[in-house]
Amino acid sequence: MKRTRGVFVTATDTEVGKTFVAAGLARALKDLGLDVGVMKPVASGGRKTKDGLVSDDALELARAVDASDELALVNPVCLEAPLAPLVAARLEGARVNLGAVWKAYETLAERHEFLVVEGVGGLLVPIDEGATVLDLITMLRLPALVVTRPGLGTINHTLLTVRYAREHGVDVIGLVINVAEPVETGQAVETNPGVLEEWARAPVLANFPHAPGLDAHTGQFARLAETVEHLCQAEQDGR
Repeated sequence: MKRTRGVFVTATDTEVGKTFVAAGLARALKDLGLDVGVMKPVASGGRKTKDGLVSDDALELARAVDASDELALVNPVCLEAPLAPLVAARLEGARVNLGAVWKAYETLAERHEFLVVEGVGGLLVPIDEGATVLDLITMLRLPALVVTRPGLGTINHTLLTVRYAREHGVDVIGLVINVAEPVETGQAVETNPGVLEEWARAPVLANFPHAPGLDAHTGQFARLAETVEHLCQAEQDGR
């Protein structure tokens, strides 16, 4: 498999805005002229259709780059229950096939020069027996971009996430603060970015206020894409 640049978009929690950030980043990278592939390796909360279970997150990622890749490659594992993948799989009497995930990743890596991969939940969400999201990131050998909340409590969650990732050999290239839900501005929201940079020793690459749709943040996504592309290239060169 050729060496493909890419980034794994993870988060401190669920419903923080991983898909919003991953989709906007992927589209902005494409606008830079890169051949961008997208992937949601494992999804839960799949929607029933005549063609089987479909992940709306995976569809949003694919739409962001007008992907021509088969949905089975973009999202090789889709489970129905909106639970941690391991729990959802157990309810279905199934196992998460990490071998299928790896094969799909290899195929996408051969087709594209840059991959944006979105996780599920946070780093320690179990996806299979004995395997977590962190193990998935390690398997794919990608640097991580951590999406986090703006308000009170985010310092602890973010620092734990960054420290655990680094302790297990994952390069955290930066943080994205995303206001997934409307939040009142206060001292925590105002001071958290600086504290996070200081204590996590990772730059805040974007701070998205609450606004409808990706287009509201076009300029910020363009700047984020330029920075992420540069950091991922430097990370790959340093291997």
